[in-house]
Amino acid sequence: MTQESVRGWVVVVTGASSGIGKATALALADRGARVVLAARRVELLEATAREVEDRGGEALVVPCDVTVRAQVEGVARAAEERRGRIDAWINNAGVIAWSLFEDTTEEEFRRMLEVNLMGSVYGAWAVLPIMRRQGSGVIVNIASMASLVALPVGSAYSSSKAGLFAFGDSLRRELKGSGIRVGQVLPVGVNTAGFFHQRTRGFGLSKKVAPLLQDPETVAKAVLRCLENPWARNIPLGIQGKAALVFGALAPRLVDLFGGLVARPVQKGGRLTSPMDNLFEPSEAGHDIRGSGRRSDEDPTPHLARREGR
Repeated sequence: MTQESVRGWVVVVTGASSGIGKATALALADRGARVVLAARRVELLEATAREVEDRGGEALVVPCDVTVRAQVEGVARAAEERRGRIDAWINNAGVIAWSLFEDTTEEEFRRMLEVNLMGSVYGAWAVLPIMRRQGSGVIVNIASMASLVALPVGSAYSSSKAGLFAFGDSLRRELKGSGIRVGQVLPVGVNTAGFFHQRTRGFGLSKKVAPLLQDPETVAKAVLRCLENPWARNIPLGIQGKAALVFGALAPRLVDLFGGLVARPVQKGGRLTSPMDNLFEPSEAGHDIRGSGRRSDEDPTPHLARREGR
């Protein structure tokens, strides 16, 4: 199999208003792809679309909550009607919440399953009939190393991402020989607004950890690898991802010990510490690619009027 080019491809990206989704949309535009941008925050989608166009690309904005199957199907329908086909679908929309399991509410646990797992299931259901008619296509899931090495204080998130990883692997094997490929990217911790404004209970997160996190544009490059390299399957991202994979497989007791140390200082019954999280409603925070540093809320976001004072 030879390497492909995404030039001219129609690619749907969910969660495209900021973070990994926005970084992926811009990377696709740089490669000549035609992007379809889906997320809940329309103003940010439109700002991303204008930036895509600045780079010579084409962008179609379709507002969507991935937990509503009809809206996801509407994205696929709009993309096919306006662009004639869908060459790739990136299941990127996701939410995070960290809390001891005993303090996690049923609504919080269910919400992470609905967004992180079912949102991607709805995406696959929506796009597969189109790809079947074409006889080709690529689905990429943004999973997590938490899919393989479950995180303490993150039972709901780890469960949702483990389910996503298993779903993607099953679907890939099911589609073998159909002309439709499935790839998955497994980041560890990414410098996005979603990371810093996630829902936490009993502890807080500092932006001082930003230099230790992976870059959204690194994740975007891995997505391009999945699209352009027919042999790409599951990509653990960076040294952190490969280390987590090795330690999880070869030294599980060491991982258990580390997990216990992480969980120990978390206060049982603690209060929520992230008033602007996006678990149930779009957050007011997070307008650009990163959660901290350049291309974050600390810089003006291109084409976003409220950030530019217009």
